[in-house]
Amino acid sequence: MTVSKRLGHASVAITQQTYIHIIKELENKDKDKIIELLMEL
Repeated sequence: MTVSKRLGHASVAITQQTYIHIIKELENKDKDKIIELLMEL
């Protein structure tokens, strides 16, 4: 069963539209952490 079905969404697109801001925020945090670690080298 897909995540979208488990959440009761009619399609994957609805799930993506609903949660895209969270995904982008997590990506930014990952990038920030990588830069921080590289600066310590």
